[in-house]
Amino acid sequence: MTAAFSFNYRLLDRWAHPIYIACVLLLLGVVVSANWRGAPALAGPRPVHLQPSELIKIAVVLVLAKYYSKDASSRGFTLRELLRPILLTSVPFGLIVIQPDLGTAGLVALIAVTITLFVKVELRALMLLVALPRPMVPVVWSLLKDYQKQRIMTFLNPDQDPLGTGYHIIQSKIAIGSGMLTGKGYLQGTQNALSFLPEETHDFIFSVLAEEWGAIGSISLILLFLC
Repeated sequence: MTAAFSFNYRLLDRWAHPIYIACVLLLLGVVVSANWRGAPALAGPRPVHLQPSELIKIAVVLVLAKYYSKDASSRGFTLRELLRPILLTSVPFGLIVIQPDLGTAGLVALIAVTITLFVKVELRALMLLVALPRPMVPVVWSLLKDYQKQRIMTFLNPDQDPLGTGYHIIQSKIAIGSGMLTGKGYLQGTQNALSFLPEETHDFIFSVLAEEWGAIGSISLILLFLC
């Protein structure tokens, strides 16, 4: 954090587009490599691996921040003015979906939408942006692979397959609930200790924290993020 505050952010403004282009080229390289030899969404010599789909999240933030900071106005952005940000987001979004990595692609889209809403959008443009994608939902759904559809359905209703795809989500909810108000104590969470929670260092890290530190610890963490 200290290093980030000490860094001249104007350099990021100057290098936003080169960083974005470099990340898009890396994504394209992963797609080409995967089609050629079935490589995963990772590039780089062992033991060092590079995941461009993670780098593009930062690149999208930088390039959108640069665009919005130059052309922001009190009236808000019109739909025509939002075409460029939509294009800048759609390119990496499409390349990540092709890999396929629907989860990371969704995060990239969420980042772009969040930034856009904070810079102010005209009401008419906002209504159009909400309404236009709706007719495309059946088309997009038909293009998804079976496991991608299953992942979405599990997210919406994990109880439909409690012993299969919904198992880990249900276990994470059990961990959060069992923490109650003050938690079970540091390293005392049974859901984590008994390996009911996979990827406890990242995917389910909040569930681990909630079980060990309870509602007080969970709320405190959320408040720290809000600060």
